[in-house]
Amino acid sequence: MGLTQTKLHHKILKQSWSSTISHLHTPTGLRSCRQRNPMGDLPLHLACYSGVAPPSVIRELVLAFPEAVGVENGEGYTPCQLARINYGGGDEGG
Repeated sequence: MGLTQTKLHHKILKQSWSSTISHLHTPTGLRSCRQRNPMGDLPLHLACYSGVAPPSVIRELVLAFPEAVGVENGEGYTPCQLARINYGGGDEGG
């Protein structure tokens, strides 16, 4: 899969949560959740970076592409590691 910023990536970056969930319920959205951006981030990585994505958005992203939970981005972080750091659950070493 190519490295490109999809509409799903943009919706997450804009914190447009209802639009993100709606997009995930389309064939294009389902494909997009498997696509990395130029930094190697899947949409789930981006949602976990913010520290403000609602649990419903994280849940929908995981349901759409469960394997994403264990995928490392270009910096070597999984979405779970990013969530732990950005949602106040620990530091990088934990």
